[in-house]
Amino acid sequence: MGLAQDVVPQQDPAVEPAPRIGPPPPLAGIPLALRCDATLPEDHPALRRYPGQDLNDLAADVETEAQEWADDYLCGILWEVLEEGGAHPAPDDVRLPARAVLTASLQRLWIEGSRVVEQRIGSTIMPVSIPHWAVAMAWEFSFTVEYGATDEGGELRRASGQELKLSLGGTAEQDDYAPLRMGSLLRAASLEAFSDLPWLMADDGHLGDLLFALVDAPPLAPPELGASGGLADGFWQLLSTDARQRHDALAFYLSSPLVPRERRTEMAHWFLLNDPDVTLRRDALGWLMLGESTDVDAPLGADTYGLMEWLVLKDRSSRMRGEAVRVLAQRGGEASRPLLVAASTDVDPGVADRAISGLRDQPPPTAEELERVPDDPAPPALAAWTRSLDGRVAAGDQDARDRALLALALASRSPAADTWTIRWIARGASEEHDLVWAVDAWRDLATDGSVRVKREALLRLGRESTRPSVAEVLVERIRDEAEPALRVVAIEGLLRFDVRGLRPALLAASRSTNAGVRTAAVDALAAVKGKDVDDRLTRLAAEDPTAKVRRRAKKALRTRARNG
Repeated sequence: MGLAQDVVPQQDPAVEPAPRIGPPPPLAGIPLALRCDATLPEDHPALRRYPGQDLNDLAADVETEAQEWADDYLCGILWEVLEEGGAHPAPDDVRLPARAVLTASLQRLWIEGSRVVEQRIGSTIMPVSIPHWAVAMAWEFSFTVEYGATDEGGELRRASGQELKLSLGGTAEQDDYAPLRMGSLLRAASLEAFSDLPWLMADDGHLGDLLFALVDAPPLAPPELGASGGLADGFWQLLSTDARQRHDALAFYLSSPLVPRERRTEMAHWFLLNDPDVTLRRDALGWLMLGESTDVDAPLGADTYGLMEWLVLKDRSSRMRGEAVRVLAQRGGEASRPLLVAASTDVDPGVADRAISGLRDQPPPTAEELERVPDDPAPPALAAWTRSLDGRVAAGDQDARDRALLALALASRSPAADTWTIRWIARGASEEHDLVWAVDAWRDLATDGSVRVKREALLRLGRESTRPSVAEVLVERIRDEAEPALRVVAIEGLLRFDVRGLRPALLAASRSTNAGVRTAAVDALAAVKGKDVDDRLTRLAAEDPTAKVRRRAKKALRTRARNG
């Protein structure tokens, strides 16, 4: 029997949730439509007045009826448990190839205000009723998977799979003589009733048949994407159960010049409408808006406007509605006004306040404008090929995810991939087996990458002075690198090594046409013995056309004289 506790406060929507650690939850990635009914009959005992905190007191706090409050509260706890289990809300009007549907109905709710105990009164043992609040509830659930199928007219219809029926219940009670706290009792009993539901749905609900179920073999990219090589091989990372890996992979694809822009737009639409991670959805929206005109007075494209209208009016996440409003408010102009007016009436105060703030430099909305707010905007369309993204692939450990993302980053040749790679190099590796692989990867990146990536890889290799093979890479870069700034970084990295065996490479660098390379080579040669080095430094000190090189060469000669 559950113990009644105070209601747990909801997390501040402005605070990003901490990343999940461990295996994915049972409903990871499942788009779920919930049909919940917890309406109590008008004469139900729970709706009566009781001493303490009853349903009427709770409803009065939010200015609603007790029946409506109980329905919203109980169904809200149910969704909280499902979301914690990994599910995310499936939009009713967006055509998904498959989705899960859960129908929940409260069958009975019992409330007791006392219990009978035996007490001795004099020499007689008598039953005595003492104050003791308790509730019990019984729920019926029906769970099925709906697959989208196209009829003869090309319209999507729903064909349901095998149905799973469940009966679950929960109880909760307070201490003797404690005053009634109805909200705490209902929450404790609900959590007891719902706690096993995600696992029952995953184990017995035939989720293994879904397109978005966990799979063992990562799929290749669909032909429609037009990707090849590493971009095709890494497509499965867009389906990873790890939100961070999925997020990084999406950034690589969306910024890759090797993927047609139209395909990238269709991919961004899919993730914006279907992914459970708000941060990922927010970035997909930001990328889509980059394709719009920077002129605030220019109207949004028809597809973008329809998408924004649906997000503002229909998206179930208040955080996502707020993000759409923020983007529109930043854009400003008359083109965004109708949607900001519509959002100013949002049920979430935070969303409405953002919309009103975005209208602060414009005339207040008129009654006529408010009447024109559509009740049911047209659902956004999704490209047929994007249903290949309706899946989840189990993520490996951090090392495996890094390897996969690095391969995809190199294949995508995108600015986002460069940024990720530079951060990954800077982060380094903590485990010895990771370090072996990481050093090999840094060596490859030092020779095959953008200038930004090469520089970071050379800097990182310069800190691995215990590995002789690293010095070989630095020497190779000093000899073969075309970018003078990178040759300087490689020379500076060699200063941490025993440079006595590196004389030929440094002498060659001292003859570079670039003054910066010659300066770095002179600094390194100061620690290298040999008559040919003395002769070269003497010549540079006397004849080099750059004053800085001459000064450094003289300084190097003085250092060598002091050290004998």
